[in-house]
Amino acid sequence: MHRMPKTLLFLLAAVLGHVAGGCAITVPELAATIESKYGIHPSTEVAQYVSRTGNEMVSAMGASKNPYTFVVLDSEDRFQLSVPVNRADGNLTGERRVYVSSGLLRELDNGAQLRSALA
Repeated sequence: MHRMPKTLLFLLAAVLGHVAGGCAITVPELAATIESKYGIHPSTEVAQYVSRTGNEMVSAMGASKNPYTFVVLDSEDRFQLSVPVNRADGNLTGERRVYVSSGLLRELDNGAQLRSALA
């Protein structure tokens, strides 16, 4: 079992506390924070593979009416994180942004394991 990095846990705790306090955090703000902390993995091949695999899963689940965006973070930490997209008024849109660390991808041997990690 892989643990989520402490810095990511603190970031999520801060966001949840902010939301619980009645303030809306938009996904662009959260995404910018996560992406600036870890950085985007430089390989477009890896990003396309993860995105293609993830979107195949979304279609198979019949959830394709709600867009998913898959992002590979450049981090040795091993984690996957899914974030709901919300509008500025705080209401959820049904969209999801899914982050996968390159450290987790290095631990996987095949597409079935990637699908399991994304599920």
